[in-house]
Amino acid sequence: MISNNVIGDISGSLLALIQHLEGKAVAYREFESGDLDVIEGVMSSFADARLLIEELRMAEESIATNQNLSVTGQQDAMAKVVKDILTRAKFIEKKANDRRNACESERAAAFAIPKAAGGDATVNFTKEQEHRARLRTMSLAERMRVYYDAVQRNEPSLVRAVKDPAFSYDLLAEGPFADYVRRVDREHLEHGQPERWARLQTLEKSAQWLQLMSSAIEMQLSGYGQVPSFQGQPIGKTDLGLQNPQQAPKKKDAIDMPPTHTPAFV
Repeated sequence: MISNNVIGDISGSLLALIQHLEGKAVAYREFESGDLDVIEGVMSSFADARLLIEELRMAEESIATNQNLSVTGQQDAMAKVVKDILTRAKFIEKKANDRRNACESERAAAFAIPKAAGGDATVNFTKEQEHRARLRTMSLAERMRVYYDAVQRNEPSLVRAVKDPAFSYDLLAEGPFADYVRRVDREHLEHGQPERWARLQTLEKSAQWLQLMSSAIEMQLSGYGQVPSFQGQPIGKTDLGLQNPQQAPKKKDAIDMPPTHTPAFV
C-alpha cells in the first residue's frame, strides 16, 4: 500500500495475525500431537480468512491510488468495502462457536457418569447405595484411594456411586475430594484414550485461535470511517474573571476621562 494515502492500512496487521495463528496451528500439530482433522479444519478457516483480508488489501491499494477520487470519496469507498468484508467475516466467529460447542459436548460425554453394569436395576442401585454409605465413613485419603482403584479397574458401580449427583452431592461438594475426582478422571482419559484427549484439547485450542481472529477483525473494521461522538453534560460553571482584550473598556474606567476633581496645587 502506498505511504501517502489517506485511508490507512488496516489489512497488514490482520494478515500478520493470520500468519502467526497458522504457525501456532502447525506447531501444535507437530509438537503437541494435535488432532489432524481438527487442525486441517482450522487451517482451512485460516485460508478462507486470508483470502478475505487479501481482498481487503487489494481494495485498499486500488482506492488509495485512484486519482479520480477525492479524499472524501476515497474514505467513503473504503468504508463500503470494509462494511462488506466485516459482514462476510462473520463466518469466523461461527466456526469458533462450532468448535467450542463441539468441545463442550464431547467433553461432557467423555466425563459422563458410566452406564450401570448389566443385570437387575434394583440390585445395581442397592449396590451403589452401599458404596456411598461406606465412602461416607472413610477418611479423605481412603476415599481417594478407593476411587482411584475403581477408575483403574473400570468398576462402574463405585464410580457411579461417587459421581451420581442425585445421591452423592455431599461427596462431591466443592473441596479436596471433588478436585481429586476431576483430576483422576482427566488423567485416566489422557492416558487411557490419548486420541480422544488430543481431540478435546485441539478443539479447545482451535476455538481460541478462531475467536482471537474474529475479535481482531471486529476491532479493526467495526466503526470504520465513523467519527466518534463524545457528548458530556455540564456539571457546573466557573467564572475565571477573564476580560476580552478586544472589547472597549467601560466609559467610567477610560484613561482619557476628564478628572472629577481639581488638584490641590495647579
